Amino acid sequence: MQPPSAQCSTSAQRSLPDKDVTSAASLEDAYVAFILCCNPAVPLETDTATLRESFRVPPKSGGKAFSTYNLFQLIKKLETKELKTWAELALKLGVEPPDTEKGESAQKIQQYAVRLKRWMHSMHIDAFFEYLIGRESSYCTEIPAEQIPITELERDGVAAEDDMALRALLPQIKPRRAHFVSSILQGEWYDSAQNRIPTCSVDEAWALYRRVVENLLASAPSRRRF
Repeated sequence: MQPPSAQCSTSAQRSLPDKDVTSAASLEDAYVAFILCCNPAVPLETDTATLRESFRVPPKSGGKAFSTYNLFQLIKKLETKELKTWAELALKLGVEPPDTEKGESAQKIQQYAVRLKRWMHSMHIDAFFEYLIGRESSYCTEIPAEQIPITELERDGVAAEDDMALRALLPQIKPRRAHFVSSILQGEWYDSAQNRIPTCSVDEAWALYRRVVENLLASAPSRRRF
């Protein structure tokens, strides 16, 4: 279901943020304001701690964490053509080149760039960065009316069940089973010696998903919890 066009509230509590961000803290505050403005059905009193934490940490690579603020600085360089490709951006962000002795793929940098873009899209960070650099995005120009149930919306091609920003704000929104399998297939997995574990097949990922659910059900005091 596509949301109808609407304007963000002009109240001080729900409005598009200032585009002048000069620190990690101001970038994070601006992102939270952006998401709340673009999702008027989310109550203003909603706890944003999980959303903030999710925004703060881009996908890791080899256990190495990165900064979203540094990512934004690199995105601006990509916009001005100072950086030419997403692979170059990933290297500047701090992703290490592939180590074949550890079994890492020769496509490690490109694969990370794909993961990064998927994370940004599912969190609507791509739309947020576009807003900050002055490019229009339908995510903040076509805001749904407050009375439309969130679960019926698809924003910028992302269904509510796959919307990591909404799920961080509203934990009652559950991801689709396919999301778990996709996360297993897209993730980077390492053993205790930090050697990369080869990506499993789709069938193996589904089998792992079923085992996790069975273990959760077996350990739960009541199936009603699930």
